[in-house]
Amino acid sequence: MKTQNKTNQAPQNPSAEALACEQSLAHYAALSKKLQELNKAMELDINEIILQYAPEMATLKEAKQKTHEHIRQFCLTHKKALFSKKRSIGTPHGVIGYRLGTPRLKTKDNSNWEQVLARLQEQLPQYVRTVQQPAKNQILAQRHAEHLAPLLQALGLEIVQEALFYIDPSKAA
Repeated sequence: MKTQNKTNQAPQNPSAEALACEQSLAHYAALSKKLQELNKAMELDINEIILQYAPEMATLKEAKQKTHEHIRQFCLTHKKALFSKKRSIGTPHGVIGYRLGTPRLKTKDNSNWEQVLARLQEQLPQYVRTVQQPAKNQILAQRHAEHLAPLLQALGLEIVQEALFYIDPSKAA
C-alpha cells in the first residue's frame, strides 16, 4: 500500500462544522507551540541548575566511591573476624556486610557455553530451549509473492494496515 504525500485541501465553501474544526486545529497548534516553548524554557533552567551543582556533585561522588572502597577493603581484610557469625554488622552510622547475590550459572575455567550446550543436548535435553515462532517480518516482506499470497488466508492470516489519525500543527501557528 502506497503512502499519500499530498494532503487534501479544505473545501471552498466550508460548513459551520468545518470552520469549528479549523478553529480547533488553530487552537491545537497554538497549544502545541506554547508547550514547546515551556519545555524549552524548562530544559534551559534544568540544564543551568545541573551545571551549577555538577562540580560539587562530581567531587562528592568521587569521595564517596573512595570511601566505599576503603570500607570494602577493610571488611575484606577482616572478613573472618567481623563476619564469621553474621553477614552484617551494625554501627551508629550504618550497616555493613555481605549480601548473597542472585544465583547464576558460570562456566568452569576449562569449559565454554558452546560445550555446555552440546553436553546438555546429549544428557539433559529438557534443559535446552528451542523457540519456534512465526517469522512475521519475512511474511510481511514477501506478502505479494505468488507462492505466499494465496496461502495466507488458508493459514488464518490477513494483512492489516490501519490508518492512524494525526495532527501536524504548522510551525507558524
